[in-house]
Amino acid sequence: MYIEFGWIYHRCVHKYIRIMKGSIIASILGLIGSVTCVILLLHRASPGSVSDTTIRKLREEIERLKEQNKLLLSDFHRRDFDTNHTEDKIALQQPFSNSSNSTISRTGRSNRHVLKLAHSTRRSSHTCFGRTYNDDYWIENTCLYNNLVYDPATDIFTYVSASQAEATAVKTSGDLVVSTYPNGYGGSQKRVMSEGKLDPEVVSLQQFVKQHEGRSSVEVENVHVLYESYNAENFGHFLTDELLPVYSAMSAFRVVDTEVQLLRRQTVAKYIYSCDWQIANWGVKQKEKCDHNYKEFTFLLSPHPVAELRNYSRDLQLLFGNASDTSPFAAKLRVPTISQTTISSITSTPNTNVTGSLPSSTVPAPSSSAPARNTTKPAARGPLIVFRTLLSGAGMLADHCEDPTRHGRAMGAPGRDVHHTCNRNRQETLYSFREHTMRMAGVSTSAPTVNQVIIWDRHVDDYKSERKIYGLPELKARIEKEYGVRVILYEQWRGVSATKQIETMANSTVFITGIGSGSHIGWYLPRGGTMIRLSPAFGLHASHLEWHLFNYMPHFQVKYVTAKKGKFEEDHLMMLVRAALDRYTLFHHRD
Repeated sequence: MYIEFGWIYHRCVHKYIRIMKGSIIASILGLIGSVTCVILLLHRASPGSVSDTTIRKLREEIERLKEQNKLLLSDFHRRDFDTNHTEDKIALQQPFSNSSNSTISRTGRSNRHVLKLAHSTRRSSHTCFGRTYNDDYWIENTCLYNNLVYDPATDIFTYVSASQAEATAVKTSGDLVVSTYPNGYGGSQKRVMSEGKLDPEVVSLQQFVKQHEGRSSVEVENVHVLYESYNAENFGHFLTDELLPVYSAMSAFRVVDTEVQLLRRQTVAKYIYSCDWQIANWGVKQKEKCDHNYKEFTFLLSPHPVAELRNYSRDLQLLFGNASDTSPFAAKLRVPTISQTTISSITSTPNTNVTGSLPSSTVPAPSSSAPARNTTKPAARGPLIVFRTLLSGAGMLADHCEDPTRHGRAMGAPGRDVHHTCNRNRQETLYSFREHTMRMAGVSTSAPTVNQVIIWDRHVDDYKSERKIYGLPELKARIEKEYGVRVILYEQWRGVSATKQIETMANSTVFITGIGSGSHIGWYLPRGGTMIRLSPAFGLHASHLEWHLFNYMPHFQVKYVTAKKGKFEEDHLMMLVRAALDRYTLFHHRD
């Protein structure tokens, strides 16, 4: 008896139709499931049991499903704004711009930030790790907050608990407090770190409703990470103190999001060596350097510019403000506010499964007495911002943690051990950061099939010219002549795009480099590669500078060479290069 089309359709295709009407991922899974099911049934069928008509109809049906899936994909990537959607593109403010002009795009195209208007309130929740029980425990704490509310008018975050008793318990536990700075030691800057820490107010749902009666709120779906900048004018620090902590937090909580929004929270007190501090103390030139790095390298984690928290929130307020606002989008969207009726019905049934979105304002700590009422009209204060997923707590997530090695300047000596555990057991994160940022840059993660050497030579007029290494062009010529491999020599990286830098390094197997910022591109060496680090080895320029990071990389070997006054012993370096070339060949061709 023939296996007919109708029976196979019922068993395989019809079964997945409802799945394919869901999200884009569900659509793809539905298509794969239906096609796989058909193949398995046909494979199990006896020869000659499937009619030509059945096969033809199945092929037609599969092609129809493929076309349907293409349309879904197309629609997913190209959704135009209309009056039925509360979504729009936001061109976020650049990190250190002082412009007060609105940064809302008037193009009406979606940038894939998912924004919703709230009609009710959600309760907050959190998951945190890393805290200790010292006085400054919050420096080591990292948290994921769900439904945390922010009020741009007061610069206060609010955590909404189900009851007063729960609010008191959460507040007294101290679990929510984190440092936004990527430094785990604090030192003389601990006061500044304390002023900039994230310590949300905690209130009951009933308190929250009373305080924000009549206000609307904007719910932001994408993952957001709140942190403070540290040495972002320097490429090496930008990778290790800006991007790595953000990726580490997302990876730890398994919420790695290619649409993540990075948020800086500026404070009045400026943390030493942050871009804000450098601009105030070293001049406007540092602003140019910081802006350049934000522009050139942020895309390695997100297509969206890093935004200052309050500016970003005010952009959202403008977009989703009341109909009386000057924004044409606000008038078109006719933004609703949270009605007293809706709020009353929620608070009168605390056991109800509440759905909707969050907000925040001047919310006091849990107290038996009712909070003071804000007499400003709700509409005038603008919508509250609800972060569905907000991460913060960068104190122990950069490359140095408490920095006992002083970025590798301290390396231990007889009777004076130096222990650095920050990057121990962190190899999966360090390598997956490499692969994730490569994919974001559109660079292949495949290992090169032939050896190639790359040399970084600091320019003699570099602002840290004491780190200049001499004789590298001659070394390049000798390697090419004696070992027959291609050698690429760069004098400074400026002018070379981030994608080109990463791609070139990923296709090289040996990296010969001086110490400092420019050497950090070596992170993108392939598995089995070798980094040979040349150091003048005096004062702050220690012979093993940055060993605290590179010695923990799981995918390449590190060798250190002393180059006093910038000069090295060439024969010794040639021996290291020969061994490095062999290492890569043997690593990938073990037969």
